[in-house]
Amino acid sequence: MAVTEAQFLGIKTAVEKLQHSGRQPTDIHGHPPTLTIGEVFGLLVENVRHDPKWQMDEADAAEILSRLLDNDKSQINEIIRELRPLGYDAVVTRLGEIRAKARPGKRPKTFRRRMTWKPKR
Repeated sequence: MAVTEAQFLGIKTAVEKLQHSGRQPTDIHGHPPTLTIGEVFGLLVENVRHDPKWQMDEADAAEILSRLLDNDKSQINEIIRELRPLGYDAVVTRLGEIRAKARPGKRPKTFRRRMTWKPKR
C-alpha cells in the first residue's frame, strides 16, 4: 500500500510543527547516534517493526522519510546498498520505485574531469 498525498502532507505538517516548536529531537530509546543515512532508515524500519504505536507498513515509513528528506538518486542508491544485505526486502523494493522518480544526484567526478584544467573566463 503506497502512501497517499494526503497522508504525506499530514505527516509533513506535523514534522514542521515539531521543528518550529523549539523542542530538540531526542532519542528516548537510548540508541547511539546514527552515522549514515542508511542507518537512519534501518533504525526507522526496526522501530516500525517492533513498536505497536506505529500503524503503518515499514515500506510506507521508509517512503515517507525519503520524501521528507527529498533524497536524490545517489542518496537512495546509498541507502539501498546498506539495507539490501540486511534483508530489508520490502523497503529496498519501495526505495527502488522511488529512485525511478527521484531527481538525479551529483555525479562523482572522474579522474579525468578532476585533472582537466579550464581557465576561468
